[in-house]
Amino acid sequence: MKAFRIFAFWFAAEFVLYGLIVANGRAYNQGHYAWTLVTDMMISAFNFGFAVRFIEDKDNRNRWAMMGCVLGGGAGSCVSILITKWLYGA
Repeated sequence: MKAFRIFAFWFAAEFVLYGLIVANGRAYNQGHYAWTLVTDMMISAFNFGFAVRFIEDKDNRNRWAMMGCVLGGGAGSCVSILITKWLYGA
């Protein structure tokens, strides 16, 4: 059960982070200043939080965390493309 919680946390975390990275890239490529600012700040906040969690808790440095990161990142990127197409237009 602990392995699943670790996997699920990192899947969700990377899903959101990679979603923000894609949203950020699409925002600055389309010249959306406000969305670029918001997504940049959110990416910075997430990265700080994740770094602290990795450093302070050795349980987050295992294959379950890695699989959650890898799968969550890919899924988050794809979903972000769908959402930002609607939000930003094309």
